[in-house]
Amino acid sequence: MKKCIVIPDSFKGFMSSSEVASIISSEIRKLFPECEVLSLPIADGSAGTIDCIRDVLHWDTIEVNTLGPFNDPVKARYAVHPDGNTAIIESAQAVGLALAYGRLDPSKASTYGIGVIVKDAISRGYKNIILALGGSCSNDGGAGFATALGVRFYDEFDNLFTPVGATLNHVTKIDTSECDKLIEGCTIGAMCDILSLMHGPNGTASIYSPQKGADINMVAMLDRNLVHLDSILKSELGKDVSGINGSGACGGLGAMLLAVFNANLGSGINYMLDIMNFDELCQNSDMIITGEGCLDYRSLRGKTVYGIASRVKQLGLHTPVVAVVGTNKLDFETIAKAGISSVVPITPTYMQYEESKLHCATNLRNAITRLILSRYCPI
Repeated sequence: MKKCIVIPDSFKGFMSSSEVASIISSEIRKLFPECEVLSLPIADGSAGTIDCIRDVLHWDTIEVNTLGPFNDPVKARYAVHPDGNTAIIESAQAVGLALAYGRLDPSKASTYGIGVIVKDAISRGYKNIILALGGSCSNDGGAGFATALGVRFYDEFDNLFTPVGATLNHVTKIDTSECDKLIEGCTIGAMCDILSLMHGPNGTASIYSPQKGADINMVAMLDRNLVHLDSILKSELGKDVSGINGSGACGGLGAMLLAVFNANLGSGINYMLDIMNFDELCQNSDMIITGEGCLDYRSLRGKTVYGIASRVKQLGLHTPVVAVVGTNKLDFETIAKAGISSVVPITPTYMQYEESKLHCATNLRNAITRLILSRYCPI
């Protein structure tokens, strides 16, 4: 093997993408010392995106004080391009699942803190704002985010309030005049799961809120409230956005970005591949190794492994794309249709979850050794 691209996402709760990439690269170099190994830890817009941009592209980061999902103070970082105009803000820095550990409740979690970070970037002169919308614990339709940037929400008694997922049904009027002044001259874009819709059977509450802590009754309530917000966005702002791909990203923040901020929504993994110059780097490679913690049906909604396999297919390359994963829940036919050459689960079948966390790095090393030896040194 002469050239290998190592481009994994994190194994969430186990190892960062940089740690995964480092282990894989190290094992390949042991077996093939002359191999050109390009280590490109990546994220698809979820937690870890800023770290990847810093580590791979060497952008600077700025630290800011903001609020977490339940209004507790947190410190966050965002990445800034050397051009002095572009800032990338990771929603998970303010509303990530990790910030709600032990108290998951998407009916109360707010995106307000993300808006605080955006406001800081604008105050520093950054006019091109890109939001990475993955990995949130919220379901407030972006109302908290909008409030932080000057949007006013009124209830049925004409009182100002900041809606959360449980209270979106009380919104009767929206005033964007102050926000319009703040963002004048700015362009806003977002990296997101482009298959995520605002509401309905394939909407953000139905698909994602259970992993954020919602039971079946809360899922139904959150979805109803997003339907209500959708009706208000139509009546107050004349914007019909719920059917647009990405409108459900970050618990419906995508819809708010479309309706109030005229944002451009795009695939998070595709954006990351573009700024990393993946199309050029992967030419003439013998193998592309990617990975994530769990490969399941959600992976096919525009996440890292699927996005990389799709890009390789679009480029017309025949380079095998191998997914190294913690666990695999997809069948062989689905994997093949996705353009993934093979899947290598690293966790032995006999090993329980808690034990696998302790031995994740060792399991990964062993899996890579087996993979490379089976392909290039068959017995």
